[in-house]
Amino acid sequence: MDAVNSKDTHPHWTDRLELYWDDYAADWERHKREPHVSFDAYRHRCFLSHGADVHKQRRIYLDLRFWIYCRDAHLGVPQRPIHDRIWRRLQTLTDSGRVVCPISYPIVSEILKQGDVDRRMATTRVVDTLSRNVAIRPSDELFHNELCHFLLSSMPGKSTHPLDQLAWTFPTWWLGEATPQLDAFDEATNTLCRKAFFDAIKKLPLSIVMEALSDSTWPAHPDTAEYYSDLNRLCLARRDEISDYHSAFMIELAGLLDDLTPQITRASRAMYAAEYGAEPPADDVAGVDENHPIARLIYHAYDHRKISNEIPFLQINAGIHAAVRHRRQRYKMGDLWDHMHAHPAIAYCHAFFTEKSLGHLVSNKPLELDKEYDCSVLWREQDILDYVMAIDP
Repeated sequence: MDAVNSKDTHPHWTDRLELYWDDYAADWERHKREPHVSFDAYRHRCFLSHGADVHKQRRIYLDLRFWIYCRDAHLGVPQRPIHDRIWRRLQTLTDSGRVVCPISYPIVSEILKQGDVDRRMATTRVVDTLSRNVAIRPSDELFHNELCHFLLSSMPGKSTHPLDQLAWTFPTWWLGEATPQLDAFDEATNTLCRKAFFDAIKKLPLSIVMEALSDSTWPAHPDTAEYYSDLNRLCLARRDEISDYHSAFMIELAGLLDDLTPQITRASRAMYAAEYGAEPPADDVAGVDENHPIARLIYHAYDHRKISNEIPFLQINAGIHAAVRHRRQRYKMGDLWDHMHAHPAIAYCHAFFTEKSLGHLVSNKPLELDKEYDCSVLWREQDILDYVMAIDP
């Protein structure tokens, strides 16, 4: 046997999968006994159960800086003594099941951009500890849920689950969910395989995924100095259009709804199919992608102040950009990426630990999103320590 063939070349992270073999086997046998349960029904049941468990816990969202503070404390080299106290308290609270620190797409994306692989993996192990296998769905899925929840809640006789029970997924699906569909298998075998695959993936900690990606090149950050320069130039050229915060909000909302029209169309079609068991007639959907009636309804509802926090994605994202333009602030490098944390954190968590500039922006007038969503937005480290120490373990 030559040297190449004798060398063990399998990825080292696959060794950790052996910890789950017994679970995988048990799940496979359980699904074989339940062929009558469809994949969609099983998936829906799992997400509702997961969401109900998360719904019972205090949810604290850490932006990347606080994950790094906790990582350094975990490594025994805290940047400040107070970071070690915060880290240890969060450990105690998450171990007790009282608190969870969910992760999200912007958090994981920022971790992946850390150049030092060892520190990246150390950050991920801290994420495994504090997230307790809880992640917030990607923003497109959150918006879909929020829109459907809003529409269903507006219909007489319709009921739905609490919105913040529907916001949760598993860390391995921080970018979105995928399960295999194999044409070579019959429907029953495909259903069995998909349910077993679903169970296998949702059990994995984020650190295994990160190990698998450790040698991958992650796309460059889309923020560039040129992009921000163009954005600031455009805002300056159009600032005379803004007379007050509401006018700025409506401009931002209109642009956001234009961008989201394809998603609005998909959501309305999915709701129609769920209600009637078929796709909507072609004549009913022709042309709506350019001028969707639901988008117009939402726009006018906001314009007449008939709704506020019913669709958090719209209120928070349009609101932040409107507040920046209303204050005639200039965007600085990294702002748009930082702003991505605000929606999942404020709408779905009890506390948001972030940086001072973003904390001030979302907590002060005209936004005051912390009051709107009953979320404690904190950036002073002593305030954060006081907050976590006040939670009973």
